[in-house]
Amino acid sequence: MNDVLDLENKVEAKSQKILNFLENKKLINIPRYQREYSWEKKNIDVFLSDIRKDYYLGNIILYNGNDFSEIIDGQQRLITTFLILISIRNLSDNEKLVSQIDKLIYYDDKCKLQLKDRIGSEGQNILNYILDNDQNIPDNVRHYSEIKNYFLIKKIMKQSKLEKIYSNLINSIIVEIGFTKNINEAYEMFVNINTKGKPLAEIEILKSQLFKYLLSERNSDIYKEKWQEMLKNIPEKEYAAFVSDAYLFYAFSKDDTENLKTSGTVKENFSSLLKEISNKQRAALIFNLMTDTSIENIYLPYAAIKNYNLEILANNYYSNLNTSLSMINNLWKLIGEYGFVQSDILFVSLFKDKEAFLSNNINFAYTFMQYVFIYEICRSIIGTSPAHYSNRFKQLAKDIYNQKDPSQIKKLLRNFVTEIKIDSDDLKNKLIESERFIKNYKTAKFIIMLSERNLNSGLTVEHFVHKKTSNENEKQYIGCLGNLIPVIKDKYKNKSVKDKLEMYKNDSIGDFSIKNFLQYNFDENNYTDKIVKRTNDLADKFVKLVNDSYNELIKK
Repeated sequence: MNDVLDLENKVEAKSQKILNFLENKKLINIPRYQREYSWEKKNIDVFLSDIRKDYYLGNIILYNGNDFSEIIDGQQRLITTFLILISIRNLSDNEKLVSQIDKLIYYDDKCKLQLKDRIGSEGQNILNYILDNDQNIPDNVRHYSEIKNYFLIKKIMKQSKLEKIYSNLINSIIVEIGFTKNINEAYEMFVNINTKGKPLAEIEILKSQLFKYLLSERNSDIYKEKWQEMLKNIPEKEYAAFVSDAYLFYAFSKDDTENLKTSGTVKENFSSLLKEISNKQRAALIFNLMTDTSIENIYLPYAAIKNYNLEILANNYYSNLNTSLSMINNLWKLIGEYGFVQSDILFVSLFKDKEAFLSNNINFAYTFMQYVFIYEICRSIIGTSPAHYSNRFKQLAKDIYNQKDPSQIKKLLRNFVTEIKIDSDDLKNKLIESERFIKNYKTAKFIIMLSERNLNSGLTVEHFVHKKTSNENEKQYIGCLGNLIPVIKDKYKNKSVKDKLEMYKNDSIGDFSIKNFLQYNFDENNYTDKIVKRTNDLADKFVKLVNDSYNELIKK
């Protein structure tokens, strides 16, 4: 089968066997901006199972230069194909088979598939290491998925008929879609294919849409390197949110308030952002917004917020605030541990190019972040969906994004606090309900920690009266605040009251909350009364923190 489609000499699409595909290629480059090779064992198993049935391997999109081809789409399958061929070659005693494979995978004494631009200098020879001597692979590259999957495939191949697997693989069919005139058209097809049917991740499609306008022989490496560096510093789980928020920040930067829908979903914002990338100028603006390290853009503030590490800002911009940002950072780590993300977009705006405000109002900023954290905790207690208030955070983010006047920023934050004032009487009643935290003890942990000014992250919750107690009289106290203790390590489990108190004494020196707990002088006879007492005290402390924070923020 060898059907060819020629569109104005720009693109050639042909179905062919893997054998013919590899025979016709010199060097095949996987550029540095491509995502990492990420196939797992389950993907390998499916791939090997399918090629045993004369499998159609799908499309591979390429930009074909004079002496090389650049992979636009299909790298996961192609890398796996090479790993299988190399595994067969290294295991086989059949000299004829080894010679056949060498002709497919070698070009000028090096592996035909080139990963060095993508992997980086330490792993640039990764496939050559496997080819030359897979028993002597340097330790500094053994963590790569290519290496791990090679040894996995090699182990599987030992139990297989090598000649049969080789025959099935090289006779499997792919459709090569090759562009020769313009690499941008290759990216455009990549986007079109992956926005229909089963889509790629938003970050991959966005990258391809941006690069369609930005790549050229002169500057392509710069764009690729900056994109890859950005991906390293934004947590992978936040990629979709980053793409969505990039649209909002782009609109903020243009002050496009009339057409901006801050309530848009991730999918809607992603779609809107793609539509904005209609020419090279807009592509450059959005690309710089997302990848440039200057404080005028969102990349590093976003990385600092999403990694819950404000030291990123101190190291790059606000060195004079290093000590103060460390104080805030402890609080921010707790917020990250809880998992609230609704306010993230607000804090990106607050820390983006706001040195004048932060230098003179760092305590105000700390108290504001604390109050927002408390507000979200209270919404959690009441049971309000984040969707009800997340749009208000976005609106405030928009208001302060381009605001440079410290007094105006402070005014905006103060007005926001008055809008979200917490009803302290209602809060107190909910905090002392005996059943309140049976299932919501994660929230209780942070209430206790904030009440006691304990900002140590990574703590877990110890139940003094154990959750699985068989004592009917004790069960009513399980969900009380006074029954819960944030601890470094939960090693107490369902031990007796006497044994627990003895263990607490031994651990109180290094455990802040246990030390506070023991100040109530619990014993085997009074512990239920003490739980009630501690519950009321913690509720009072938390309500006081709420009121003190509010009053501090609205004070002029």
